[in-house]
Amino acid sequence: MDDTINKSLRNTIVREMVSNTLMHREFSSSYTAKFVIEKDKMYVENASRATRQGNITLEELEPNPKNPVIANFFRNIGYADQLGSGVRNLFKYSRLYSGEDPEFIEGNIFKIIVPLNEKYSFDYQESVTTGKKQAMHQKKQAMIRRNRQCIRKNRQYIRKKQAMHQKKQAMH
Repeated sequence: MDDTINKSLRNTIVREMVSNTLMHREFSSSYTAKFVIEKDKMYVENASRATRQGNITLEELEPNPKNPVIANFFRNIGYADQLGSGVRNLFKYSRLYSGEDPEFIEGNIFKIIVPLNEKYSFDYQESVTTGKKQAMHQKKQAMIRRNRQCIRKNRQYIRKKQAMHQKKQAMH
């Protein structure tokens, strides 16, 4: 059974950019990673152990695992598929979102630039197979709702206890 699900390209692109920044970070560098959004582009800058210099294209992509433990974590939580999938996804989603290719610039500072074009940008609907994924999503949403309810009840209980304590203090 197929369903149509709205998918935010902007959120997907940002997630890919941030995931890439964390998975490929050169942690021995003191360079501060940056995520910048401007009117015509958004970009990340990150310290890197460069294996080459210059622009990376899909045709020249040679994935290089810089932090395999972090990459494995992202695969386990479903934020990464395989080595190089983030670059391929950013090309795919950037084209859909802005009509243009992103730029990947390799060097000691790695940079990803995603063009923004407000006249072109839109979110799209994606046909996905429902079933296990949808059931898991619904379970997660139900857990989040229950968690929020518990938090509210705990806050109410704490406020009630505090009010009782203040009354006792006022009586003495």
